[in-house]
Amino acid sequence: MLEIGSIIYKTQIPWKIWVYINVKYYLKMKPLEFEFRSYLEEVTYIEGELLTIRSAIREFNEKHSFKSWTRLIEGTSSYRDLRIRGNNLKLSEFRTEVNTHNLQETFERIESRESMFALSQVYEVFEGYLKRILQVFFELNPSLSSRLGKYEQLFIQNEKNGAFIKQMQRKDRNNKKLLWIVRKISKSYEKIEKENSSKIQLNIWFDLTSDIRHTIVHNRFKASNIFKSRLKENNKLKYFEIAYVINNQSIITTNRLKIERQISLLNSMAFLIMECLKKENSNTR
Repeated sequence: MLEIGSIIYKTQIPWKIWVYINVKYYLKMKPLEFEFRSYLEEVTYIEGELLTIRSAIREFNEKHSFKSWTRLIEGTSSYRDLRIRGNNLKLSEFRTEVNTHNLQETFERIESRESMFALSQVYEVFEGYLKRILQVFFELNPSLSSRLGKYEQLFIQNEKNGAFIKQMQRKDRNNKKLLWIVRKISKSYEKIEKENSSKIQLNIWFDLTSDIRHTIVHNRFKASNIFKSRLKENNKLKYFEIAYVINNQSIITTNRLKIERQISLLNSMAFLIMECLKKENSNTR
């Protein structure tokens, strides 16, 4: 909203005209394009918050210079004994401290963690986008369910309200069945997925990103033995090493710039899916 407000102010466009222009633009958009634009809008906000964190760290470093050891932050956790009323607050025996010696390491750890949280959020947005754009596509082109082979009958039985997409998503991990649907609909997507200008096989990279997202959300960034063993499959380790490192405590780490490239690739994949589905969409011909 602040960005829109600043644009209106700078261009001196009356707000009613601005709203009219944007509403008219959205109404003219094709349904598949609308889904991609909605996806991109949400991702942009997530990346904006990540940039804010980096900017705050840089500003702190520029404003403060410490010539000797200094304690900057000290804290602990607390809890209450709910069995009693009144003075029931208790403090943890453990302490955390940020000082001039560990400040840079702390910043790097925060940036790594927040960058990976941002990636996991974008992944969730992509997952929702993938379900919606497939649902919209089949609403426009129900006859193309004939390309689903043995799952065509399942589509016919669960056509309404996106029930088919939900059932297909449950059939395999990492949204593999949803991407399988895209390949069945569009042979051009299947080809570009493996051979494209990024020189990355998107199906393998996406499977890796799904595993990383699972590790972030469910295992607190710690690479399990199962995760490490899966890195040996299909050249995944090569893609992993582009953006991530596993430290001595088996924690996956990264930085903002590397994660921004991963998010950009996810955005590119979303755009590719839209463009390939548009070519198959009989309502745009």
